[in-house]
Amino acid sequence: MHKLIYAQVNPAQITIEQADALIGERLKGKDVKKLIGQVILGHEGVLMYCDSAIFFDASNSADCFGNVRIVKGDSLQMRGDFLRYNGNTRQAQLIKNVMLTDGKMVLNTDSLDYNRNTEVAYYQHNAKITDADNNLISKRGYYFLKEKTLYFKDKVVLSNPKYFLYTDTLKYNTAVKIAYFMGPTRIHARTADSTVMYCETGWYQTLNDKSYFGKKAFIQSKSQCMLADSILYDKRNGIGQAFNNVIIADTGQGVILNGSKGFMHEKKNWSYLTGRATLTQAIDNDSLYLHADTLFATYDTINKTKLYQAYHGVRIFKTDLQGRCDSLVFSTADSMMRFYNQPILWSNQSQLTATHIYMQLSNNKISTMHLLQSAFIINVSDSLQFNQIRGKDMVGYFLDNKLRKIDVNGNGQTVYYPKNKDDKTIGANRAECTDLVIYIDSNQIQSITFINKPDGTMFPIKDVKPVDFTLKGFKWLIQLQPKRKDDIYLK
Repeated sequence: MHKLIYAQVNPAQITIEQADALIGERLKGKDVKKLIGQVILGHEGVLMYCDSAIFFDASNSADCFGNVRIVKGDSLQMRGDFLRYNGNTRQAQLIKNVMLTDGKMVLNTDSLDYNRNTEVAYYQHNAKITDADNNLISKRGYYFLKEKTLYFKDKVVLSNPKYFLYTDTLKYNTAVKIAYFMGPTRIHARTADSTVMYCETGWYQTLNDKSYFGKKAFIQSKSQCMLADSILYDKRNGIGQAFNNVIIADTGQGVILNGSKGFMHEKKNWSYLTGRATLTQAIDNDSLYLHADTLFATYDTINKTKLYQAYHGVRIFKTDLQGRCDSLVFSTADSMMRFYNQPILWSNQSQLTATHIYMQLSNNKISTMHLLQSAFIINVSDSLQFNQIRGKDMVGYFLDNKLRKIDVNGNGQTVYYPKNKDDKTIGANRAECTDLVIYIDSNQIQSITFINKPDGTMFPIKDVKPVDFTLKGFKWLIQLQPKRKDDIYLK
């Protein structure tokens, strides 16, 4: 075997580094060199290997056939069945069974163009790219060699053991293994809860499982959905942060959380919201809106229940129920909403206060209200007259979300203004009894049952001065009542 070695004459000229044989021919009226067997061509730092080649002196170009290989540096290689290379324009085109690798990833396609001036390789008719962790396919794509960055376009699908990713446009850096989303992107996690993530801009670091989702971003699991203007997510540590227009929907419990900033810790099963933080709970074909400075949610994975905690400046609004307190706890384990630190509730025309108030929900309806320690209920009879019930503890019973019955347990005291059939007040009844049972209809006291040593007096209306008929601790706080939904955000 004879090897023909040619020295490089002109830096821009393709050189014949090696061939088993060289034959001079005329092809289509042009003088060409036909190279056969273990051919090596060189051009400005690039070596081209093939089984045979036709070298065109006049155009400084070559067509290479069989086992074509382009080598640049220590890692970059391109392979294919056919290569057309132009030394003047520094353009290469590989065709059929094409493979490109930089030592970390492998790109396979049927046709690849390589521009040495810009150091960009690109394909127009489908390719598959693989590295140690990922498989990717797309219709069109570009590889920027200097930056070690791949740019994919049209029907992009990225898969690895952790997820599937579908997008229209994706940029991927093979050196640092960061994927950049540059269009509508959907990610399906290979997890038990089949989490789905969506955004229209963002990035994902495959080495540390950190990601950023922006523009219409959301994360959907079987039981929960998070939406926000932007989301930072550290999958490895199970930490997520959401910013601006944050919505967390618990589809299983019918609870929606809103705020301007959210934080979740998956491994510790808790999350919180701040900035106009709001909890919305579906109750009896209506919605209860709750606002606080901070909302916490804790998930019990064993019992599959959630605990919601609201801290500082709590205010609630529902069509027929409003309230405020300093802090509140709602547990899905017992469907109990607990109000702490100066709680006040308004149900229709009644004001309820106590040291603590517990509200029991059943089938998304209010069933009972527990007023614990210094319980006080005030009900408007008219603009100057107030029905009042005071006691140690009380339990209010609701029907169709309306207060219908009250049990007073300990130190019971009442003031109420009975009316005749024409709805005119006939007097004022002041009574004391250890325990009481009070029935209410249409927001008015209908009857009182005194249990154990009652003591009461009825006063004719002409002898009644409302200011003299107020029980100890009476405070009518109607000015604090949220009159509409947006009032819950007022301090």
